[in-house]
Amino acid sequence: MGRSGQSLPSLASFSSHPERDEAPANAAMLIEYVIGGGTAARVVGSPKTVVDELERWVEIAHLDGFNLAQLVNPGSFEDIIEFVLPEVQRRGLFRTRVEKEGATAREAYIGVENGWLLPDHPGRQFRWVAGEEPPVYAEPERK
Repeated sequence: MGRSGQSLPSLASFSSHPERDEAPANAAMLIEYVIGGGTAARVVGSPKTVVDELERWVEIAHLDGFNLAQLVNPGSFEDIIEFVLPEVQRRGLFRTRVEKEGATAREAYIGVENGWLLPDHPGRQFRWVAGEEPPVYAEPERK
């Protein structure tokens, strides 16, 4: 259950690699496991398959972005640009041009004016403006 009492899917349910449930048995397997992304969620497949899965994650978890990691060097990021990005753009989910030079990524990608999270984003409740008294959650722990 989530903190609000709502049922949340586990991060593991986002993965398309069920073999990850098996722990590495030796050092060589551990190295291969870490190089392959470790516990990070991964999607493998055609551009359509990858974008379908990323869209599902956004819908379920209300994500506003992804951190991408390369698994093959060279190749991973080139594959994203050549195959995945055109599919995302075709669906209207990612910009096809730079709308505002000098904008933050959040401003450019989701269109907010001031770079802050959208008002309905759960993280917005933790906003703190420099120079103001820090909220209780931002104060350092005192011993």
